[in-house]
Amino acid sequence: MSSLIDSSAQFESQLHDTGVSLPLVTSLKTHGVRTLAQLAFAIGQPGQPIADTAIETLVQAAAGRPPTLNETAILKRVAFEAQTYLTATLRQAVDRTDDAPRRIPMAERSTRMEVLRTNLGGISIQGELEPAHCVLDKMCAMFEANSLKHMDLAACISRPYEIQNTNNKNKEMTLERGSLVIKASEGPQSATDSEIKAHYAFVRRGIAFQFARLMSYNQHAQWESFLFEALRFTQRATATLQSTQLGTASTM
Repeated sequence: MSSLIDSSAQFESQLHDTGVSLPLVTSLKTHGVRTLAQLAFAIGQPGQPIADTAIETLVQAAAGRPPTLNETAILKRVAFEAQTYLTATLRQAVDRTDDAPRRIPMAERSTRMEVLRTNLGGISIQGELEPAHCVLDKMCAMFEANSLKHMDLAACISRPYEIQNTNNKNKEMTLERGSLVIKASEGPQSATDSEIKAHYAFVRRGIAFQFARLMSYNQHAQWESFLFEALRFTQRATATLQSTQLGTASTM
């Protein structure tokens, strides 16, 4: 999952940052508490006070020993934060009116990208080949909504391009109901006016698809190869036809 409360990487990162030892984190994950959402319910119910006995019961069941005073304090804090995140996430899901994709937690993003760099060893996922964060967010939003949509190549911008255009809020003028309206554009667009630029965009889109677990990179690369082969076949056929027409015209 890509949300903060359902991310195992975010759970581990938050426990580590607050001072929970690695053996205790491993014990919690081994016994089924792997996300902030699971922790929120493992010690009670959101909206209710967190009792020390609930923390003691959790650690005793996971690690086979009672928690130290420091561990109790830290876990109570993280559990409170987990319950707050959970409540805020549910409220946001109910009250949400826009279609902007939810941002992926940094720990989850970093973990998934490291896995991709290992699995796709032949591709250097950096520079022009690293998808922008907004592209990854959109892909994960498709996965969570279980609704696959077309992702235009021009929208698959690179991370360096995204950084350079962070503060550029482009405006565009459109005609709506007979009136001219100025509104924010859909976002930065990447150039795809050459085969190499289109190839870079294909690679970024394929990486983003696998990142969001919508499609493997290899499947997407096969589709790219098919399209480029079709393009070359069309170009050869067009060149042959033009050559034939020129030869026919010269003999007349």
